[in-house]
Amino acid sequence: QERSCAWTEFFHENTMHEAAEAEQVLAAHPLDAYARLMLSYSATRQTAKAQFTRLALALHPDKCANPRAGDAFAAVTTAWRTLTDKAAVEELDAAVATAADELRGWRRLMILTHPHNPSSIVESTA
Repeated sequence: QERSCAWTEFFHENTMHEAAEAEQVLAAHPLDAYARLMLSYSATRQTAKAQFTRLALALHPDKCANPRAGDAFAAVTTAWRTLTDKAAVEELDAAVATAADELRGWRRLMILTHPHNPSSIVESTA
């Protein structure tokens, strides 16, 4: 009886984790294959393959209790196909680099123009 209870608890926790992973995959931007696979932008191909395999097994509609598991499984599969296409990866990496540069510029502007930044205070010439 005790073993059955432990197995049930493990199964419930694992099911909840898979359901949460499905939602996390679906919450990622559809064009960001790295985010869909929950990878850093510096991930190696070997790491990406291992993560894809793990997610594909966990999110397969026959195994995952989340009703959106089929959508999450399809999203992970599409992301993996993107990351195995050299031209698509180059395009994605360029878009990520551009977005990062724009974000850094925006943050710099926000810091420089923030009212509590002493360098943003302009003395009046009146």
